[in-house]
Amino acid sequence: MDQELKSLLVRIIRFAIIMLIVALIVGLFYREYSRKFLFKYPINTQTSVGFHLSLAHGHTVLLGTIIPFFLAFLIFMLKGFDQANEMFMTLKKVFGFYILGSVASLFLLYYKGSAIIYLFQKSPELSLKAIDNSLFFGNELLRLLLYSLSHTIFGVSLVYFLGVVLSRLKKITVQ
Repeated sequence: MDQELKSLLVRIIRFAIIMLIVALIVGLFYREYSRKFLFKYPINTQTSVGFHLSLAHGHTVLLGTIIPFFLAFLIFMLKGFDQANEMFMTLKKVFGFYILGSVASLFLLYYKGSAIIYLFQKSPELSLKAIDNSLFFGNELLRLLLYSLSHTIFGVSLVYFLGVVLSRLKKITVQ
């Protein structure tokens, strides 16, 4: 197997395995953290307050494991065809941006979810909207900037990655 291809596959699979472990830890953290702080509230309050942190487990599995394994599968399927090392080098760089954007997005989700639970149990008289508005130092512009950048980076890198793979497949099927 070509060295660039092997390096790309190892990078993607290593990231996916690490993120699977992180997803399991996040699921456990959500369960125990919400149980510790929210046990005395009714179930509907527990559900609404813990909502964002509960999303973190599934998002980590999807962005960190399922999508990278799918990308690795696509790349592996290209291995028998005419290989272009520059394509694999490009995909390796693009996947680096995917890692950056997806990890930043997940970190923001972890922050928001755990902060809402912590702040709610500290001041249950506050509405969830007021707690949500207090995040990121109460700075709406900072919040928008962070969410916009992280989602744009991982979204554009994912689309670009798939575009490179699809353009390569078109060249293979045309020949």
